[in-house]
Amino acid sequence: MSTNGKTPIIESITRTNSGSMNNYSSSNKGGKSPGSKSSSKPKKVDRPKKSDMVDRYREIDDALNDLRETMADTDRLADNLWGPKRINQLESNIGLIEEEVELLKERNR
Repeated sequence: MSTNGKTPIIESITRTNSGSMNNYSSSNKGGKSPGSKSSSKPKKVDRPKKSDMVDRYREIDDALNDLRETMADTDRLADNLWGPKRINQLESNIGLIEEEVELLKERNR
């Protein structure tokens, strides 16, 4: 089609569909299908009731609380002691502290 310096005459306009407003395309499976909603419902997971669940750390927490009360009592006792008696009392606290560390390690597993 040569123009020979003249403006060409447009005989017809042909328009092709390039897509629709809802982004549906048979080749684009990720697009929306017209007028449909999600048909899949989330699956329910069988979870035990909270009342049925056992607090797996309850025994360890109870032991830690008892141990900390004992440590507080021995600290108060050590505050009133002096000299070798105080040293002996503080050395006995080392065993309680080691026991506390072991309980904390068990709890964090």
